Amino acid sequence: MYKRLDTKEGELDIYKLARAREKKIRDLNQVRCIKDEDGKVLATENAVKNKWRGYFHNLFNE
Repeated sequence: MYKRLDTKEGELDIYKLARAREKKIRDLNQVRCIKDEDGKVLATENAVKNKWRGYFHNLFNE
């Protein structure tokens, strides 16, 4: 396996693994913006968190 890593194909395999790991660790914490009920885009971190907090509060407390 180490001999293969020293080749061009092995180098490409390393990059493929790195990209796969990057995709795997992406989470919902990466959400940068969402829309509210009126269609207005919420882009600040606090506004997004408050929107999710309200959504889950309504979901679990009805």
